Amino acid sequence: MDTSRPLLRNGFTLIELAMVVALLALLATLAVSKYAGLRDSSARKVSAVNQRSVSESVGTYLAFNGGRGLDYLDALVPRGAASVPGGTFDYGGGKLYAGPAVATPRNRGLADGLRAVLAVYGLTAAEADALRRDLGLVHVLRHAVNSADLDATGSDGSLPPSWADPLRAETSACIVATPTNDFAVAAIDPRFESGALIYQAMGQHLPITRRQADGQNIADADVLSAIDASGGRLVAFGLGQRASIVGNSRGGLEVCPYSEAVAPDRYRNYILLVRLVHTSGTACRAEFAGAIDPEGRAADAARQDLSGL
Repeated sequence: MDTSRPLLRNGFTLIELAMVVALLALLATLAVSKYAGLRDSSARKVSAVNQRSVSESVGTYLAFNGGRGLDYLDALVPRGAASVPGGTFDYGGGKLYAGPAVATPRNRGLADGLRAVLAVYGLTAAEADALRRDLGLVHVLRHAVNSADLDATGSDGSLPPSWADPLRAETSACIVATPTNDFAVAAIDPRFESGALIYQAMGQHLPITRRQADGQNIADADVLSAIDASGGRLVAFGLGQRASIVGNSRGGLEVCPYSEAVAPDRYRNYILLVRLVHTSGTACRAEFAGAIDPEGRAADAARQDLSGL
């Protein structure tokens, strides 16, 4: 018997198997990471297209309807929020929609990026009249924050629809209210660079100076004079499925687009900006200014983000 020939192995050693498993795990991790990056990039590209489509559709809709009929937008402020004195800002942020009263993983309200550029503003009587007269915005939808809100009768005499659910971000805006004097709405906060950039994107020259020690662009006391001098005050409304522009045969949108780039537990409709222009004395007019995405970015900023992906 010749024992000088080496024995042939019929399999792998444990070390070799471990190396193969580790290599496969590494390849799988790289593949999943690349797929996730492509999916995020694709979602943001779709969102940018949606944002442009929303702006164009609103312009077309207003042209077809004599500049009016932009009704039943979402207020981005929940039912029960206290009023704000007309013509003043509330920078506390507590009145912005932050999901149901009882915390839930299904609905956390506005996206953080959007909350960062918003404040709460109290409409004056002249501004509320301008919204009705110039845009046809007679009704806005408050967000329900608990189940009891679904029993509330809206200012138009209606009850929330049967599918409304405070736990779902896309159905919680369902309580009809009518803007009046001291009515609290969301507005772009121009005090910091992020808000000032949105004013600039909407065609208003608002210098960015960061002259305050805390990084503010504009001191609180100077906000109204600065934005009025640049063109007007930008108030913000969400575009929900119940808006008059959605499903209307005279221009508008067939359905309300969502952004899959934003987590599904966040408010994901696009945001319409309305410019309130004070002319002389108490006279005011309202005009559509443009749209921002659900994370609070203007179209230019959204495109710049895409270029970095």
